[in-house]
Amino acid sequence: MTTISKHLPISRTQSVPREESTDDKGFGDVLADGLEKARDAETQANDLGERFAAGDPTVGIHEMMISAERAGISLRYAVTLKNKAIEAYRDLMNTPL
Repeated sequence: MTTISKHLPISRTQSVPREESTDDKGFGDVLADGLEKARDAETQANDLGERFAAGDPTVGIHEMMISAERAGISLRYAVTLKNKAIEAYRDLMNTPL
């Protein structure tokens, strides 16, 4: 048994529990998150656009435009992730054995 300090004995077989980190996401998780965020941003932009067109006084044109731009950026991010996945797959398939 090894002692790190006087008050904290740790055996070699004992493991310290670790919390799940958001940094441990796999590529599939990142891709799914990107697609979900893009879908949510598009839904919000559509909702704000419909409310603005219907004359809802609580929705300003600036909010609608910001939401639409956010949806566009999210979509470009999702497409970039998809393209990187396809590129990585092609590189892997073209690797000589």
